[in-house]
Amino acid sequence: MAELQVENWPDLKDPWLVAAFDGWPNAGGVSIQALQYLRDKLGAAKFAQIAPAEFYGFAVLRPITVIKEGLVKGVKFPTNDFYAWKNPAGGRDLILFLGTEPHLRWLQYLDCVFQVISQFQVGRTISLGSTFDKVPHTMEPRLSSSVNDPAIIPEVKALGIGQTDYMGPCSIHTVMQETLKERHVQSLSLWGHVPHYLQVGNPQVTLALLTKLLHLLAVEADLTEIRRSSQEFRDMLNQFMAQKAELQEYVRTLEEEALSERGQEGSPERAERLMREVEDFLRREQHRPEGDGPGAG
Repeated sequence: MAELQVENWPDLKDPWLVAAFDGWPNAGGVSIQALQYLRDKLGAAKFAQIAPAEFYGFAVLRPITVIKEGLVKGVKFPTNDFYAWKNPAGGRDLILFLGTEPHLRWLQYLDCVFQVISQFQVGRTISLGSTFDKVPHTMEPRLSSSVNDPAIIPEVKALGIGQTDYMGPCSIHTVMQETLKERHVQSLSLWGHVPHYLQVGNPQVTLALLTKLLHLLAVEADLTEIRRSSQEFRDMLNQFMAQKAELQEYVRTLEEEALSERGQEGSPERAERLMREVEDFLRREQHRPEGDGPGAG
């Protein structure tokens, strides 16, 4: 298949494939951030990619360029890269796939992924996604899942991960799961629910995804940095909340709804205004010079 470009086929032992897709199923950048973090901590090496030309409308998802003093330094197209990791402990190896949800020819795109799955006789895939939800940042992040084989459900429940009830437009994850079922490959999709008023990234949810993922993979990775980022992120939000009585009230309402599962709809205008205020605050804090933070000096 011309779209799948293989640099080399690594020698892997009984690998599972873990995938994350940028775009619609990557709310807050959480799912891609989680898999990038794991790739970097494990030191996984790229071995193949899917060429982008056939799968994207570049007028919708425009390539990114860098131009300095009039000189074009390069153009970056959507990426779909496969990475391999050999387990030094002798256990199961991993294939990590960092992709971009395609606009076109979903089944042909998935055929490229299936070629890699077939090459290594992958027994299970795990895809990571993230979605905006009416959940508060002050509680343990909510995770949900879907599977294409009921045999996986007890394993997921044992980790305290909820099961999804949903009908509506789907992501590439679900199409991949359904097609894998026809090929007798187990597939689990794990989703992090991002507070809808926090759309600038969320290391709290990233940490929750990674923690459950590592349990599912029976793999160890150093989560120190993402734990620190998660705590700093939460501290910043709590500091902002202390100055905003309306945000405190709104978050308290979300907490009550989460505990009672009432799911009552609040004012969308109010939620949007609070979201903008939180985003502005986080951007200011992220660009504040080190040592010049709140309370410094």
